[in-house]
Amino acid sequence: MKKIYTRLFSLIVLLVLGSCTDNYELEVGFDAPESLVNPTANQLLAIDLENGSPTVFEWTKATSYYGGVVLYEVVFDKENGNFSSPIYKVVSNGGGSDNWLSLTPKQLIILAKNANIGIDSEGIVKWKVVASQGGEKKDTQETRILRLKRPAGIAEIPTELYIYGKGFEAQSIES
Repeated sequence: MKKIYTRLFSLIVLLVLGSCTDNYELEVGFDAPESLVNPTANQLLAIDLENGSPTVFEWTKATSYYGGVVLYEVVFDKENGNFSSPIYKVVSNGGGSDNWLSLTPKQLIILAKNANIGIDSEGIVKWKVVASQGGEKKDTQETRILRLKRPAGIAEIPTELYIYGKGFEAQSIES
C-alpha cells in the first residue's frame, strides 16, 4: 500500500512540474515624479521645537506602466552638493509608498546639523525625490532649495548626564 502512495505522489509531482512551461518575468517600468509640490522653492522653514508640528514634503506620484508599487526616498544635500553623497536620506511615509513625507522637528534638527547649520542660524539645503520599482531608480528632474532656521537652545536632551568636578565620587566614568 505504501508503494502505491509513493508512486501516485511521484506521478502527481511529475505532472505538476512538467506542466509549468511558461516563463514569467517581472515587468517593470515607470515614470519618475514630475514635480515637487511642498514646501515651495526657497521657503524659509523655522524649526519649532516647542510646537512640535511636523513639516510635510510632497511631490506628484510616479506613473507605473504595469500597475506595480513605486517606492519613494527623499534625499537632502548641502547647497553646493550634487547628491552623490547626500547628508540625509529617508523613505516616505507608508513604508516608502506614499508620495509625501512628514519630518518632525527633531529630524529637521538632525538635517540642519548634518548641513553644518549652527545653533540659532539659517542655512540652505537642497532636496529631491528618488523613485524606485523592481530595482530601477529614477530621480525627479526638479530639485528644491529649502532655507532652514535652526533654533537656539538644546535641541536634543541627552539620555545620560555626567557631572565633573571636586564633588565627583567615582574614580572614572566607566560603567
